Amino acid sequence: MEYFTLMQPQNLKPPGPTKHFWRLLRSFSKDPLTFLAEAHQTYGDISYFKLGPMKTFLICDPDAIESVLVKHHRCFTKDMVTMSISNFAG
Repeated sequence: MEYFTLMQPQNLKPPGPTKHFWRLLRSFSKDPLTFLAEAHQTYGDISYFKLGPMKTFLICDPDAIESVLVKHHRCFTKDMVTMSISNFAG
């Protein structure tokens, strides 16, 4: 299955947590791994949420990850934080 096509048209987003910004940020900052694991369990292999101004997609399916990172990498951009740590994190 080609997961990249699931995001078309651009105004469609996968399901994800819809808590108020501060609650979502608090949950994430308190225990990021638990937050991400619960989002995966609740919303499936691809979910979307906003952490402040950052639009975040959580992708857990290996085929979808390959689609984003290998097949369609030019269609996606990294945020400033990710770009700034890419020399260390890869």
